[in-house]
Amino acid sequence: MSWVLGDGRQGRAAGGNAPDVFQNSYAFLRKYGDKNLLLDLNGQAKAGNLSLKGFRNGLEKAGDIDGKLLGVPVGANTFALFYNPDAFKKAGVTVEDGWTWNDFFAAAKKVRKSDGTLCGASDNANVMYLYDLYLRQND
Repeated sequence: MSWVLGDGRQGRAAGGNAPDVFQNSYAFLRKYGDKNLLLDLNGQAKAGNLSLKGFRNGLEKAGDIDGKLLGVPVGANTFALFYNPDAFKKAGVTVEDGWTWNDFFAAAKKVRKSDGTLCGASDNANVMYLYDLYLRQND
């Protein structure tokens, strides 16, 4: 059995010699899965060789790509958006629980219009995981 936790896995995978176990970003599961470089772990879970118990609710499905269990999370993060209460107040925007993305975008536009020095929100270009959440929530 080979283990790789750093550089080298992409070259080995491209050469048909991927490691047996490696840590990877969720973002690459589909890439490796589409090339059939990952074992569907559903069989191992059903056989009792891989336990998916003890994960936070829903996290046990984090590695599920099109019905195949291609990965198991080693941890999780909670995403949050921060805002400047003074800027939102100046723009006449009240932050409320349960906002949709459209509510958030509309609020950000109001904040930007109220003060040309504020953008209201940053774009998702450098926050891949936030953009991934947005895309998954919007099919």
